[in-house]
Amino acid sequence: SQREMGAESDVYRKNEQEFLENLAAFIVEQNQAANAKSLSELCNDYEISRYADNYKSSVSDLNKLTRISAINAANASSLAALIEQGGCIYIVGDLLDETMKKIQRFIFCRVIQLARNYEAQNAPRQITVFADELVAHISRFVAESYTVSLGWGLKIVSAIQSLKLLKGAPADIDPEFLLGAVFDNSQNKLFYRADDIATADFLSDMTGKIQVEDEQKVVTRNSLNSEKLDRETRLIPSERNLYDRNMILKLKLFQAIFCASVPNRSAIASLCKTSPIPAPANLNGKELIQVNAGNQRMSNKETKTINSTQNNQTQ
Repeated sequence: SQREMGAESDVYRKNEQEFLENLAAFIVEQNQAANAKSLSELCNDYEISRYADNYKSSVSDLNKLTRISAINAANASSLAALIEQGGCIYIVGDLLDETMKKIQRFIFCRVIQLARNYEAQNAPRQITVFADELVAHISRFVAESYTVSLGWGLKIVSAIQSLKLLKGAPADIDPEFLLGAVFDNSQNKLFYRADDIATADFLSDMTGKIQVEDEQKVVTRNSLNSEKLDRETRLIPSERNLYDRNMILKLKLFQAIFCASVPNRSAIASLCKTSPIPAPANLNGKELIQVNAGNQRMSNKETKTINSTQNNQTQ
C-alpha cells in the first residue's frame, strides 16, 4: 500500500517508498554475484535496524518477512526459470496470516511483471494464474493489470464467493473499481448457486433480458361488490432477466450458469453442468501424487527411470 491516497500521511508514504526502492536496488546489486543470498541475509547486510526510527512501518514488515523460511531460499529456481521451463506452481497460503497474504500478493505482482517483460521482449509466454479467494491476492497493481494482462499472454482465473467479500480488499482499492476491473475484463464467467441476495441479483442482471408477454385480465364488480372475471384478456409486452434471482438461488449441485463474450453465441447465458474430478478422502493437497511404480506391466528398467524422473521433479 505505497500508493498515494490523498491523505496527509502521503508525505510519509513517499519516504517509505524511497527507502524500499533503495533497498530493492541494493538487493538486485548484491544478487548479481555468483552466490545469491537470502532476503534475511541481505536485510542484515543493509542493516535495516538502523532505519527503524524513520521508517518504522517498512522495517517492521521486512522483519516479519525475514522470519518466513519459504521466501528466504537463496539458490532455488526463480519464477522466471519455472515459467520458461513450463509446469505448475502451487502456492500454499494462509487466510488468517496477514504476512502470508502479503507474500501471495508479491508473487502475483511478480508474475504480472514477468508477463509484461516477456511481451516487451517480443517473446510472450502463455501464463495462467488461478487466484482462489481473490481478495487474498488482490492489490492495486494487480487490479489495474486486469485491463492489459490478456495482451501480455497472461490469463487470470478469479474465484470469489460473493460480491460483499470485495469490500475486504486493501484500503487503497475502491470495491466498485475492483468489481469493474474483474468482471469487465473477464471474458468467461461461470457461477454456481449464490446464497447472497445482492450477488444473486447482480448475476441475474448479467445474464441479460428477454422479451415476454404478460397476460392481463379485466375484473369488474357488480352492485353487490362481488367480482366478475371478464373473458377478455390483454397481452402486454415486457421483459425479464433470462435467469432470475430464484433460479440462481436454487441451482442444484454441479449446476452452473455460463456467460461468454463470444459474438456468435445464440444465447446470452446458458445453463450447464460441471463434472469435478472426485478426489480420495485421504488425499493430502500439499503432497505430490507419486506414480505407482509397482505396476506389474513395468520392467525394472522402466521403474528405475520413473523413480529417477520423480526425484528430479521433486528437487
